Amino acid sequence: MVEMQNGCICCTLRPDLIQNVGKLAAEQRFDYLLIESTGISEPMPVAITFATGDHADHSDHDHNDDSHNDFTYAGKMLSEVARLDTLVTVVDAVNFLKDYKEGKRLRDRPALGAEDSDPRAIPDLLVDQVECANLVVLNKVDLIAEDEAARVEGILRRLNTTARIVRSTFGKVDPELLLDTSSFDMAEAEKMPGWVQELTGNHVPETLEYNISSFVF
Repeated sequence: MVEMQNGCICCTLRPDLIQNVGKLAAEQRFDYLLIESTGISEPMPVAITFATGDHADHSDHDHNDDSHNDFTYAGKMLSEVARLDTLVTVVDAVNFLKDYKEGKRLRDRPALGAEDSDPRAIPDLLVDQVECANLVVLNKVDLIAEDEAARVEGILRRLNTTARIVRSTFGKVDPELLLDTSSFDMAEAEKMPGWVQELTGNHVPETLEYNISSFVF
């Protein structure tokens, strides 16, 4: 297990991610690598990290990127040593519908560490995470009624019409749904509006966007 702390996995921690993945790949001891981000992170910037060629070049990224070498390992792009296979989002079935419908802003929940001036709404985070997923795991379904589970699943399907949605309890999912599925399609991902935003360097790190200086779980 390799732990990275206090930063944005697509920006401030992106070089660390590339270096660690590159080192693990060079060892040739592992078939699969699971990258688990925080609950407030967005999956698209992580997917961008695995893009090939010019699509992986963030030399214009607006986060103090001083050199293209920061985004390579042993002279290779990340896509040359690893393939992004599946993007998975785990949804809290108990709280998703409530948080989605309430439409509260981040500043309404001090525990999230957002500034009072932050205009972002919590549903925006939920939508971002669901839209990019290839697999959506609807967890804690044992704690809600079937009709409520169906309502949540319906919302998830409207947010993402192509992802596979599976229900789980205690996060238990068949590994075959997670590993070596080849469900992530880079060509399709590049068609998403947010992809262009990431490539043009307009992404704001979660650490700045939500005023987070430290995250422990």
